[in-house]
Amino acid sequence: LRASGYRVGLYTSPHLVSARERIQVDRRPISEAGFAEGMTVVRRAVGERQDHEATFFELMTALALWHFAREKVDWVVWETGLGGRLDATNIVRPEISIITNIGLDHQQYLGESLRDIAAEKAGIIKPGVPVISAVESGEAADVIRECAKAENSALTLVNRDMDVLDLGLRGSKQFARIDGHEFALGLIGPHQVSNAACAVETMRQLKISEAAVSRGLAGIVWPGRFEILSEKPL
Repeated sequence: LRASGYRVGLYTSPHLVSARERIQVDRRPISEAGFAEGMTVVRRAVGERQDHEATFFELMTALALWHFAREKVDWVVWETGLGGRLDATNIVRPEISIITNIGLDHQQYLGESLRDIAAEKAGIIKPGVPVISAVESGEAADVIRECAKAENSALTLVNRDMDVLDLGLRGSKQFARIDGHEFALGLIGPHQVSNAACAVETMRQLKISEAAVSRGLAGIVWPGRFEILSEKPL
């Protein structure tokens, strides 16, 4: 999206060094002054409510909404914090919902089985909003198909509807062929191939040019995420 010239908000978790990393516009974290001003607004709003004790993540999500509105961004990429159905980010009605994969994580909150966890994560699917997923076949994929059908949401499953091939690592970049087009990925690891396929299909549905998608995927920098600090020695 940024490679197409859009002004883009990004909400992710957790952070590596500063909580401000969670709220970014064009990959620039919210400033210390902006964080303080926004949190003052949010705390005042929360203080006026007697029916709910806000969590840290809910406060941060509210701060992100305030910041992105003030910055007048064109798009926001929201990463769900935990699960989906009851996550604070689920108040947003998206243009597209993406469920990359599902594993046995946070079982004390999301359920013991893949089916239970998939049901929680599929809670982000909204009526009529397209869904893209790299979930493998099995009960988790079955749940996503069922939820998408129930919400009348067009579903693209990477492993069913796309031609994706891992081309391996070359230097500091992962390479993949997705529906006949080769892409260099700034994030390395075989798992990033299916993630990239989700991104490619998302941008295709949003009418973003392939040239911008190529630049965006190749230019990703994410400190601490299988980051290569030296090639000789590796």
